[in-house]
Amino acid sequence: MDNLIKSFMRVVRKLDNADELIQSFPEWERSVFSQDVALSSSLTPQDQRRILDFPDPDTQAANIAKSSTLAKEDLLKRAAETPSRLSDTEISLLRNRYWLDISPDEKKAVMHAQGLLSGPSRISEDEYKQAEERLKTVRRPLYAENEEKAIDNALGEDLRREKDAWRASQKQEAEKALTRAFPWVRRLWEEDIQGGEKHWGYGIFIDPEAFSDGEEAERYMDRRDGVLSHAHGAVGTSISAIRNKWRLQRLDWPTDATAGDGEKEGGSQTALNSDDKEDSSGPAGDAVPSVRTGGPRLLVRKERTEEEGADEKRAVKFQKLREQFRSVRDRAPKRQRQEHTTLSAPTQQAERGGLLDGILQNVFLVVDKFSAGTVYSESVYPGQGISGYGLVDDIWLWAVDPEYDYDDAANDAPAAAAATTTIEGPTTSTGTPRSRYRGFMRVRLQQIVNNFYDARRFHESDYPMEKIWEAAQKSMHQAFVSLRDDEARSWSQDRFIGSAMRAQPPRVVLGQPASFHGIK
Repeated sequence: MDNLIKSFMRVVRKLDNADELIQSFPEWERSVFSQDVALSSSLTPQDQRRILDFPDPDTQAANIAKSSTLAKEDLLKRAAETPSRLSDTEISLLRNRYWLDISPDEKKAVMHAQGLLSGPSRISEDEYKQAEERLKTVRRPLYAENEEKAIDNALGEDLRREKDAWRASQKQEAEKALTRAFPWVRRLWEEDIQGGEKHWGYGIFIDPEAFSDGEEAERYMDRRDGVLSHAHGAVGTSISAIRNKWRLQRLDWPTDATAGDGEKEGGSQTALNSDDKEDSSGPAGDAVPSVRTGGPRLLVRKERTEEEGADEKRAVKFQKLREQFRSVRDRAPKRQRQEHTTLSAPTQQAERGGLLDGILQNVFLVVDKFSAGTVYSESVYPGQGISGYGLVDDIWLWAVDPEYDYDDAANDAPAAAAATTTIEGPTTSTGTPRSRYRGFMRVRLQQIVNNFYDARRFHESDYPMEKIWEAAQKSMHQAFVSLRDDEARSWSQDRFIGSAMRAQPPRVVLGQPASFHGIK
């Protein structure tokens, strides 16, 4: 209660002394609820104004006259019954309890006094809420007719108008930016995000054994977020109205999901000419672009392989994740609710439940040790040392079909293996055996905010996961790029924006060579 009283405008403007009010409040509280007529009548009009944090009568009357053409009684009646008819000045008058011309310094003083910010008077939101309810209870009998409801409605109407104005500005920004975005981004805006509370994105599991320590995990997250930030900019989802709704919702890893990816580092290295910005007719499968020895520098990349049987272990592990995902998905969706509002900003807390509203329910992502390692792959320029993190087109993660029937597939495996015809024969271009579709696949990291999201959100019936997997077999690392054959085979030597990602041509910078822009 002390913090609330210190935040009164009467105290901030030094009309009242906070210590005196704090000392008097318990007695006033007893007076308000006392059945003793003598005690209840001891509360003077000035005491009532102090409790209500109203200006003195002359100031209040003058401020009402400045803000409205209505008499006080008529103003309160309108605010209580039809707050949408209030003018902005009338709303400001009522929400600020008849105070006018509140300066930025005074607003700052109020916020600090409330104790919700850091400082020596810091209190929890629960403590603040309890004190606020106590004060409301004491104030309630002291209000004039319609006054309490008028003030509450003014606060609500002010927030509604602010929200409407914010949405209008977001829409204006979006409409301008969407002219330069991929068509699916406009559809995402119109069907899922505009004027609503939906998010967009994926549920994601991160294997507890994916990282050797916290430092490695932090490196991965930093690089992942940077790569996705460039991806959002390339496809047209970087505008705040859309970008702020993007989520990778972390899901709890089940305790019975086994680990062990069977990763091992190969000793071979592949040399790639850095002049080859992007090869739209590029390698299939694990194929490597041809080397042009005449280029100014060669990029060396270490190849990574897995132990035999790693996919078998992974299939078992991913089945446990399917069960966990479905149990989360089938709960009521998580939504954001406004829990408490201060002068500074609303505080929000996620309700307990399943997936956030709008998160895809027909796929989830997984990061394990092997996929996480694609972020740490070294890109080396001979004679110059390690250049840093690897190329974005070499970074991928797992996407899993939650509806895949693992048990039926396991029973049918021998027959399926005999009958399966692969896209380009029984092996990849590097000679490794091709596997059949097993309910999961690799997806380039940047494509989770482009072609892969488009396919799972808007074209699920036309392109089920197995069709997407088939397209991925044409791509480097068998990591999905696109359903279009020419894009599926593309691969670029870029550390920022990968293949099949640009909604608009790259910006030309005067004075830079064509190779700077990826122009061949």
